[in-house]
Amino acid sequence: MITLLIVEDEAAARSILTEFVSWKEMGIEKVYSTGDGLSALDLAKEVHPDIILSDIRMPKMNGLEFAGQYRKVNFDCQFIFLSAYPEKDYFRAAMRLRAVNFVEKPIRIRQIEEAVQNALAEIRREEGKIKQALERSMNREESGELPPPELPPSAKLLTSKTQSIIQKSYSDENLSIELIAARLRISSGYLSSIFKKNTGMTINHYLTQIRIESSRKLLKNSRLSLSDICKKSGYRDYNYFSRVFKENTGMTPSEYRRYENDTEEYPE
Repeated sequence: MITLLIVEDEAAARSILTEFVSWKEMGIEKVYSTGDGLSALDLAKEVHPDIILSDIRMPKMNGLEFAGQYRKVNFDCQFIFLSAYPEKDYFRAAMRLRAVNFVEKPIRIRQIEEAVQNALAEIRREEGKIKQALERSMNREESGELPPPELPPSAKLLTSKTQSIIQKSYSDENLSIELIAARLRISSGYLSSIFKKNTGMTINHYLTQIRIESSRKLLKNSRLSLSDICKKSGYRDYNYFSRVFKENTGMTPSEYRRYENDTEEYPE
């Protein structure tokens, strides 16, 4: 699932980008938008976009500052910058931040779509490199050339990709090791082995951690019902969710909500 974030302070331009670009036809399944770099940084950390389409001149935090901060969190994200001021300093700064394109305003839909297609092509190239590197590593391990305890650099990248998929898709109750492995085009057994070697935990354990952390934030900061929080955290059955939550926190969801908020005036 490819996710894109639009960061544009002009409401009219943001509306054009959100509504008139053929996102679905290009394979972009989710599109988020916000109006400044500061809120974009918080949103990006939450939704983990694959591509970010960002204006440069914005209030609170400009696009280059935002990109520099988010690069510390996600080095693989593809950036496309927009600017009505094609200054050389902007262009050089954008290139240092590994932007895949620099599009001048006023916005032209065709140029935006071409830039996004370039970003998608780069994503596919990176995925292809990972697949080839992993296949070579697997063959070397099987032949005895590469001792199993020496994780190749590609395995670390694979682990990072797996974590990113989980962070973006944990609310999907059908998310599984098999689905993640299918997206990465490798076997689920090999993926599980690499992830455990690289992190010290299983993929299911990591998925549970992410889901429980999400539910804790919702219990503390929202007025959603417990059943809604259960669903948003990726669980189909509330009783199972409650049991897993208690195993990880020592409290049931309702007990945790009362503890954090010191009140019982919340929907069940």
